[in-house]
Amino acid sequence: SSSGLYLRPVLTMCLIVIFGIYGLVFLGRLAGSVTSRTEKLYYTYMDIGSKLLVSMIFSGVRSSQYNSMLLDMLANTNTSFRRTFNHASSGNLVDLVQDSD
Repeated sequence: SSSGLYLRPVLTMCLIVIFGIYGLVFLGRLAGSVTSRTEKLYYTYMDIGSKLLVSMIFSGVRSSQYNSMLLDMLANTNTSFRRTFNHASSGNLVDLVQDSD
């Protein structure tokens, strides 16, 4: 299935970038250019941001899979899309207007 075809590589690239930023913060702490408080803040915000980003991308993948399934079902269904009325609502418009008064 081609659903979400572009989202999976985006997820991979985002994870690579996120891990790269984690590595830079770690190396910055080893070098002494980042304080321990700043390091904790970076890790906290990156954890929250990365989890939200990955959740949104996974939701997009799942949504595109569901959309693809619905389109396949619709395309493979031999159904006429005519509007049909049940017998209870088959009165004419004049009767409906008079009933509402």
